[in-house]
Amino acid sequence: MLAGFSRTSVVADIIQNAEWKWPTSWLDLFPVLINIPNVQLSSLQDVYYWKDFKGKEVDFSSGMVWESVRSRKDEVQWYKAVWFSQMIPRHSFLMWLIFRRKLKTQDKIMRWSAGGNMNYNLVCDSLVTRHLAFLQNVQPKWDDITRWLVQRGNSNSAWTVIGKLLIAATSYFIWQERNSKLFSNKSRQVDQIRDLIASTVQLKLVTLRFKNIVMVNRFIEAWNLPRQLMVKRDED
Repeated sequence: MLAGFSRTSVVADIIQNAEWKWPTSWLDLFPVLINIPNVQLSSLQDVYYWKDFKGKEVDFSSGMVWESVRSRKDEVQWYKAVWFSQMIPRHSFLMWLIFRRKLKTQDKIMRWSAGGNMNYNLVCDSLVTRHLAFLQNVQPKWDDITRWLVQRGNSNSAWTVIGKLLIAATSYFIWQERNSKLFSNKSRQVDQIRDLIASTVQLKLVTLRFKNIVMVNRFIEAWNLPRQLMVKRDED
């Protein structure tokens, strides 16, 4: 401020004829300023760049900053089984916690867990709507279900998408029911939970479209879905 500058001052205010014109008081306090090379100002508009984690200059954005500063770990095999374009976000978030063994419980349910995590096979035993995704051949064990999800992680077939949605929804509502019993002493009948799982997945499926193939027609019939909304036309 004593040198005549303010927060609105710019670099050009301290340069004359391509040379630095440092205030005398600054030079007295910071003699190193005299060693700073002169700069040639341009009439072009200033542009912000960011050097990413690989050292490459890229356009500045908050997303690029996050990519540079975030912690990184090895890619897991199951990520596409959890995060996919047709997912229901809150269900996928719970699945992410399950795969990472991060679902913590209270002391009352320690008998269901090892080290504070839920027993995932208990969720699998409750896949009461498995026939709607033609998963009858998948054993109701978490390892078997995980294997099925990982093997089909890259697939966007109707069979795989519906299976992933159904497994995630089942996990979500079973976990919700467990919490409700423990903390609110409220519970629903198995049929109610089954219908809730099925109706939630059904509402999501109505927003999706699949290729017109025999397997899709079987799903449409099994889920009682409107065929004209679900099936892509050849010209789409």
